[in-house]
Amino acid sequence: MNLTTQQFPFIFLNHGEINLEYVNKNTECYIWFGREVTAVERKLIVETCPPPLSGLFVWGECFAYFGSGGDTYDFDIVETYAGKKICEKLNKIMMAEEFDEDEENDYEPYMEDRSGSFPEIKMKSIDFSDFDNAFSDLLSVCVPRMSSDMDNWAKQINQVIPVEFIKGPHGVEDEDDWNTWSFQQLDMALNTIIGYIEKRKNDFSNVQQKNIPSESNEPSNSYKLELLPYSERIRYFGYIFNDIISKYSSQTEDKKISAEEREKRLKLADLIYNLDEITDSFDRLSIEEHNIQHNSHIIVSALHGLSPQERISEIEKLHSYTQLAYYASYDALKANDLLTYSNPKKILENLIEKIPVHRQKSVTSILSMIAHNLIHVTPAYKIPDKKYSKEASEIFTLICNRKDATEKDFITGTVCCEWANNPNQGTIIAEIGLRIYTKSKQLIHNSISVYNLCNNHKRANELLAIYESILDKPDENFILNKSFNLIKTNEHKEAKEILEKYLEQGGEKTPNILVNLIYVWRNQIPDKSVLDKYLVEITELIKGNSSYQADNLLENFLGLTSSQGYNKETIELGDYLFEKNGNIPPNCWVNYTYAAFFMEEYHQKVVTKMDSLLPELENHLGKNPMSFANLACIYVKLKNKDRAINYLKLCKKHKHPAFSTFITDEDFKPLWKDAEFLKLFN
Repeated sequence: MNLTTQQFPFIFLNHGEINLEYVNKNTECYIWFGREVTAVERKLIVETCPPPLSGLFVWGECFAYFGSGGDTYDFDIVETYAGKKICEKLNKIMMAEEFDEDEENDYEPYMEDRSGSFPEIKMKSIDFSDFDNAFSDLLSVCVPRMSSDMDNWAKQINQVIPVEFIKGPHGVEDEDDWNTWSFQQLDMALNTIIGYIEKRKNDFSNVQQKNIPSESNEPSNSYKLELLPYSERIRYFGYIFNDIISKYSSQTEDKKISAEEREKRLKLADLIYNLDEITDSFDRLSIEEHNIQHNSHIIVSALHGLSPQERISEIEKLHSYTQLAYYASYDALKANDLLTYSNPKKILENLIEKIPVHRQKSVTSILSMIAHNLIHVTPAYKIPDKKYSKEASEIFTLICNRKDATEKDFITGTVCCEWANNPNQGTIIAEIGLRIYTKSKQLIHNSISVYNLCNNHKRANELLAIYESILDKPDENFILNKSFNLIKTNEHKEAKEILEKYLEQGGEKTPNILVNLIYVWRNQIPDKSVLDKYLVEITELIKGNSSYQADNLLENFLGLTSSQGYNKETIELGDYLFEKNGNIPPNCWVNYTYAAFFMEEYHQKVVTKMDSLLPELENHLGKNPMSFANLACIYVKLKNKDRAINYLKLCKKHKHPAFSTFITDEDFKPLWKDAEFLKLFN
């Protein structure tokens, strides 16, 4: 069906029948006019708006942002179109209160809608025995009346002052011709908004650079008829602009667009980032972070289908602040845009130098978002990822040299340097942070770790003493650091005593505590009864813990069980590795295959599973090729010479440190005279 401009008087987004599932506690709408609105016209518009949508009304020169007041949108609809007595009855039902006889049949008829197209419905047709059913029944007949009123109101207002576009309540069904046509006209709505920005560019810029605070978090009722101050006007204008851009870009989200359209969208990106009001530091899950994440969508739509280098070329056309804020988004992280550069830190430094003065206070928070995103230490991810810890640690160096770096920045920065195997840089970050956050337990704990990695045990012990002085009683981090320091100086007996005492006194059996305990057990072998006691408990902890610490625990525990003859238990726990698709440390596979070597009944099962992983994980397993040697030995026992030779070739390829001794190794005696076997050593 061809829809034409002649059919519809103005753009009406969200026009149509409202799905009751989307009618909840609030809704927000907006309307844009063809000229500035007078005070008299503003009064008329507010007073004639359907009551459920006029609880909030704020004004710019030629636009209004309006909607439900507070969180009673659904109740407001029922009260408007079914009457107050019905709402009182619903409240009684909700509070499980008894009705008296007079109230049982006391009701008001539905208010007549302005169109006159809906008949009056008697309250006796509503089943009030159940609140949810009664409320749903009432909404089903009240919501269409409100939609009709909204329609009529918008058309009547258009007769008084020309309407350019309007967005109605959310939750409309898609099959509506006016709504469909309106979405096709979003380009016109955008041009209207861009013209508004260009005309008032200096006013907007002055408000931002002076950093005038908002007069209140929410406008007061007096704003219903008055123009908002500019500091508030920018915010509500930004909501409208952002919503239009989001709808506009979503239409071609997965399509490659023309160069002309790409240029237009990148200009829009600069405009919308310029209006985001982020001029100070902020936290994760704040409105500022939401703006950064949401605003990135227009850039994503502009760059779709481009190669990494083409993407970078287009991104570099954006303003410096737009680039920096975009790199802080999850969209940029998924596309690896920043990591296309060989030196991301240098790129960020260059951008920071060009960012306007009034934006500089927000830079540290944005950099922190970028660094935390790279290692997945964010609300969006459950498990950290060390893959880009080197790049992230360099960005943390930038952050921690800024005066408004937070305690969390120093805490994550030190551990990130540890992951990146750059403990020296970690000690620099640690010392800067410790001068500011002198009693931060987590920062002291992380600082001890990086100093130990640098073999500066003297400084580590100094910090451990400071840590102990601010504790009421030893906590997990203190026990971890104390036992680790003893392990480093080969005082395994003392470390074992500290860890076992901590657990006996009710300390939590966390993966990190148990890693240290298992490590000292491998040097101070406990009684079999002790191992038996912990065997099931540690196995369950490993299987029930998705954190990266559980992999470290798994690696050490398999090393202990396999070395102490718990071969069946090692194999059964090793089967859990396959549930993780092999994504665990290579040493785990070494211990798993070593235990299998001694358990003849598991030989075929283990080699079959390992063969299935080989195509995908050869390089990962090759980081410790001893698992290849163990599998070769098992295949010798199974009298499968070809597979044994194949795994020996992998030992050679991945430089097994003892490969040259295999030619006389008793485990390979059946192959000693085999030509293909001997050829491996020529």
